[in-house]
Amino acid sequence: MKCILCGEDTNLDSRRKNGGCCGKCGHSFAFEPQDDPLKLTDRLFAQAVQDVTSNGRACFTERQL
Repeated sequence: MKCILCGEDTNLDSRRKNGGCCGKCGHSFAFEPQDDPLKLTDRLFAQAVQDVTSNGRACFTERQL
């Protein structure tokens, strides 16, 4: 899985060893596709947010999500 902050490709062992964080920059991953039945990744979620917000022109609150 690629880190959305630095783009480093981090494998499962590295993510688990670093407590769910990127081994290069330390950014924590929000989703773990190996444990998620939908196989959701940070990059997929970020793209979905971009798609529904019309590239950042619409906003949502935490409660709405």
